[in-house]
Amino acid sequence: MKGFYGFIIILGIFIGYHLLDDLHDIRILKKIESLAIKPNSEFGPGIIDVESFFNTPEDYLIVDVREDEEYDYSRFNHPHLRMRLGEIFNNKAFHLQLMKEKRKLLFICYTGDRSYEARKWLEMKYPFHDFEAYSLRGGVKFVWPRLEKNAEYRDQFWIGPLKTETPDYPGNAIISRRKILNTDVVVLTNELLYESWKDPKEKIQFHMRNKSDAEMEQFLKQIEGKRVSIVCGSWSECYYTRILGHRIYNRQSSQYIGYLPEHTNENK
Repeated sequence: MKGFYGFIIILGIFIGYHLLDDLHDIRILKKIESLAIKPNSEFGPGIIDVESFFNTPEDYLIVDVREDEEYDYSRFNHPHLRMRLGEIFNNKAFHLQLMKEKRKLLFICYTGDRSYEARKWLEMKYPFHDFEAYSLRGGVKFVWPRLEKNAEYRDQFWIGPLKTETPDYPGNAIISRRKILNTDVVVLTNELLYESWKDPKEKIQFHMRNKSDAEMEQFLKQIEGKRVSIVCGSWSECYYTRILGHRIYNRQSSQYIGYLPEHTNENK
């Protein structure tokens, strides 16, 4: 019996530790969301300009937190690790890999917002670890115009086209509200849209930005065999909607109709 009770105690400690760890992660995300800094346009602690990287590239390991579609379109030609933002928040094995790195970590994304959040999240998650991490001011959107003016840097550091607009992901189309009413499932990217959407058909609240790979797969299985449309709110939500729509379109297990931008909030 003593062995049984000992096992129960150990199991309780194990479960309690993971519950507390999950709650800690949620608090970190809420704290990051409340920060007032706009990393795509401002300098601050841990935010560097691309010239700092160009001057001493050997000092940095790039951590690219963009989605596969963005990475495949164009990327840095430099030693790097890849982990989309949603997995940064969930993949502890990747955290350990980063903490063993001796080089400076340079987090990058499209505008600088996601890379800033990834860096801040890791710093808050592991406050006693002394890894040196930075996020790139303005993201690759700021890098492209500078590379266009410098052929040497462009050939040395970049693979793919230089384009300041977002790629046109195949399968996407902006549709009317009337067309949305003829679909089986409406996906709404934030709580305000979800609560205000009164159409009686099936609706799902889903924004892929912070979702893990497992949550993404669960969502895609949930909409299999259905006609799907998406209603997005902020610019950031619509940016991700085009990526998600392209992913649904390529999977071909659902019929993706298109998306409707509804700029109801200013959240990044």
